Amino acid sequence: MKQETKYIFRVITINLLIAILIMLILIDFDFTALLEFFIDFLLNFLIGITGLYATGYVIGQNLYKFKKNKYTIGHGILSIFGVLFLGILLGSTVRIYSGRPSIWK
Repeated sequence: MKQETKYIFRVITINLLIAILIMLILIDFDFTALLEFFIDFLLNFLIGITGLYATGYVIGQNLYKFKKNKYTIGHGILSIFGVLFLGILLGSTVRIYSGRPSIWK
């Protein structure tokens, strides 16, 4: 695994921890409510997190190619936004294909 991919994985992990902390703050640190929420949307979370790490891996491996051309901070910022966008897209499409009621009905 390339060094760029390891950095992206660290950033994804930090972002997930920050998201959990924000959720805990919103529900006044009620861990049982947070656990129930995770259980209710377990498939969404698993596919979304897998999508984040999978796109992080692909983008990190391709970012290594820019090392020859001296990539800049802009490449790093754009790659992280790409990981975020594609991970959210993968995680949110689960609701469309699952048997849960949709807001589009």
